[in-house]
Amino acid sequence: MKAPETHRNSVFDLGKRICASIAVYDFPDAGRVTMSVSITKYRQKVSREDLLERVDSALYLAMKGGRNRVEVMT
Repeated sequence: MKAPETHRNSVFDLGKRICASIAVYDFPDAGRVTMSVSITKYRQKVSREDLLERVDSALYLAMKGGRNRVEVMT
């Protein structure tokens, strides 16, 4: 998602809304589930590997902090 720095809170809020929507949906085969979301800012001239490493680190922080969370790695 492309967003200027001023929209960081909007992206975070979107992640929270997605988590909340998933948490209340009753999946036919799984019932209710939760999810964690990681968000990072794309920087030009950064390798794909570095980008994935940042978003992966944010996801581990989210999972370590509990279920149904959003973490932002800048």
